Amino acid sequence: MRKIPEDTMYFTYRQVNPKNKNAGDCVVRALASAMGLEWETVYDALCELGRKYKLMPNDDRCFEKYLEQNGWVRRKQPRKFDNTKYTGKEFCDYLDETRKRNRTPIILSIGCQHLSSIEWNSVSGYTICDSWDCSDSCVGKYYERIV
Repeated sequence: MRKIPEDTMYFTYRQVNPKNKNAGDCVVRALASAMGLEWETVYDALCELGRKYKLMPNDDRCFEKYLEQNGWVRRKQPRKFDNTKYTGKEFCDYLDETRKRNRTPIILSIGCQHLSSIEWNSVSGYTICDSWDCSDSCVGKYYERIV
């Protein structure tokens, strides 16, 4: 049996797959978590779009279309002042410092071909919410909801 990772200052364990599986479904898990939807709802919507556009549900073009339809926008990879990349931990700190009012969730491309959600909580600020701790990985593009 797989061990559940411990929560940290930058990571909160969250498994939204109803069968408690990590089955190549990080796109569905990240979107469902950040959007406050059921795993099945997101999966079905992505499959429908995938069928329409002849794409796999976890293809960037498919899930980006879904996010766009739901008021989310894609942002380019954030960089520090010296042009180096952020780790997940550093990006959480950056969000804590720069987002005083807009504390909406973020959907984050992190590591190699992985999607996670970053959500704010009153105890530790922004944390990566996922079924495994990817907070030391490099941050890529991200998505935020327009409010």
